[in-house]
Amino acid sequence: MIFSNEILAPIGIKRETSPMSMLLQIMIILGIGMIPATVDKYSSGSYLFVFISFIFVVVPMIVFFIVKNREIILRSIKADMKPIIIMPMISNIGLAKKILSLYKVNDRITIKKLFLLKTVNFPVDKKLGSQIIDLLKGYGLDVEIVTVKHIDNPKELQMHINKIVKNINTIENCAINISSGKASTSVILYELAQRYDIEIHYIASKYDKENNPVDGTEQLTTLKNEYL
Repeated sequence: MIFSNEILAPIGIKRETSPMSMLLQIMIILGIGMIPATVDKYSSGSYLFVFISFIFVVVPMIVFFIVKNREIILRSIKADMKPIIIMPMISNIGLAKKILSLYKVNDRITIKKLFLLKTVNFPVDKKLGSQIIDLLKGYGLDVEIVTVKHIDNPKELQMHINKIVKNINTIENCAINISSGKASTSVILYELAQRYDIEIHYIASKYDKENNPVDGTEQLTTLKNEYL
């Protein structure tokens, strides 16, 4: 299977690369390729060729130094509904219902395929684990359990994520939800999502004066890198 993200990867262009970035990357590649011929062209009076090669190299470099000095921030925005979700095993029935309620459009669950990452001994209450899975399947979700030895092992999680990604049609339909699981697991999954260009989902809510989440204010959110 051919993935669009792999076609132009050798020259640093990915699916999410903006048209302007693509143009600048192509310019500097062409400019560097023209450098060996600039001396001969200059000697023969072809100053236009020299000028163009100079522009092709210098302009992207100027833009690079301008952009790299801008401050980058992570902004929370409303997440897109994705039919394929990867997430750590949900720990309780209440969280399972809450997550399902946030993946609804016109009272219909948008999740079609759910990959649950779990260790053999989690949850400890096997009956509770079966109830959670039965609840998810009762809403029509195709649930696949992905058993891992260590849920906070980066290499192991990468191996499983890589296997999942290779067996889905397109990563554009996929998201990793970090609403459940340990903090260390969430950090690893966030880094893996960045590597595979997968959207990260989590539950954001408003908090009261005692710093407790206000019921009913939950929203499915994603993080987006932006520059100031």
